[in-house]
Amino acid sequence: MTPNGGFDGRETSLYAIGSFGTGAFSTVPSVLLLYFCTEIVGISSGMAALIVFLPKLWALFWDPFVGGWSDRTVSRFGRRRPFLAFGAVGTGLAFILLFAPPAMAPAGQALWVGLGYFALVTCYALFAVPYVAIPAEFGGTPLDRSRLVGWRMAAAMIGVLAGGALAPMLVAAAGGGRTGYAVMALWLGGACAVAMLAPLFVLGGRDGPVAAVARASLWDQVGAALRDRAFRWLVIAYVLMLAAAGLISASAPYLIVHALSRSEADIGVALGIMLVATSLTAPMLAWAGRRWGEARALTVSIIAYMLAAAIVALAARHHHWPAMLAGFALAGPAFAGLQVLPYTIAAHLIHARSALESAAEGALTGIWTAAEKIGLALGPLATALALAMVDRDYAGGLAGFVMLATAALGMLAIPALRRAARP
Repeated sequence: MTPNGGFDGRETSLYAIGSFGTGAFSTVPSVLLLYFCTEIVGISSGMAALIVFLPKLWALFWDPFVGGWSDRTVSRFGRRRPFLAFGAVGTGLAFILLFAPPAMAPAGQALWVGLGYFALVTCYALFAVPYVAIPAEFGGTPLDRSRLVGWRMAAAMIGVLAGGALAPMLVAAAGGGRTGYAVMALWLGGACAVAMLAPLFVLGGRDGPVAAVARASLWDQVGAALRDRAFRWLVIAYVLMLAAAGLISASAPYLIVHALSRSEADIGVALGIMLVATSLTAPMLAWAGRRWGEARALTVSIIAYMLAAAIVALAARHHHWPAMLAGFALAGPAFAGLQVLPYTIAAHLIHARSALESAAEGALTGIWTAAEKIGLALGPLATALALAMVDRDYAGGLAGFVMLATAALGMLAIPALRRAARP
């Protein structure tokens, strides 16, 4: 522990390791679940759209509830740690089961995948909500909070890299098809669950009950947060940004495999280039936010992501693999900004709000993680609906949709972000 109450270097590292799991578990469904449903299991695009989106609607209720529940928990194991432990183990098991449906009728397989994804979203919230609340709760100063978020997001980028690049390669190495996905889920799910247990070791002596929480109900806390103009507009901007990001990740397997006639392993190559660039530039984006302001740096990231989406779409239309790789490379630094900077702004806002409403970090963070899940689900949902409309015209219809929809979402996100940053 540092003199101001923040985490020291060892504790910061242990805390950040947990983000390897959150990065992977949030990325693999965004990249591969829709493709797994339609191309591997044989579920219709309409049914697949419901599978990838409906569990995220549940998060609108569940995540704030988990946050308030953890705020009020009194146990000999602490306030946050029971949630972290159950969430880590449950998320790993649900992830493995999600990608290993048994042979049965198509309706049964759709039900299996849908319930598996519902279980994954539910267990993931048990971990992610109290975990994301930690910088706002225990970060002693704005610099401490920024450092915690920066290290956490750096570890998350490694998890995102594992989910977006390594996962498709593991599928291909295991022979593809159902077996490939089951093997990928077993190895990646187990590794991520272990990583998510690391933050348990930094909360000893800190993770106690706070009696003042009982003064306000969960819904009072949620209502107060949503009445906060800056927080409300930041949430709206974040949902729009993640929806734009999800369009590229969800459409990438279709554009690479069908529009460009590449192998499934090349999904990992393209996303690997993007996510390596993301990991390398995430610390620079965090520094740029501290130097010039998080909102200004985030606006530049949104514009860069819109440009990257246009390059990817045009490369698919013209069947140009090197140009597509260039587009994914450009998307990497932009995606780093979309990941690091909103979380830093949110940590400051949640800390300020919880200072007024004692120990409400969990409930406020629940709103934030619910918004994150909705944003991540909108990209695959829009892609699934586009697939139903373009009738397998991947190079033309799907690529054009990705370019135009990403631009539209970005143009909506920028004014919302400006409203959030306005004094």
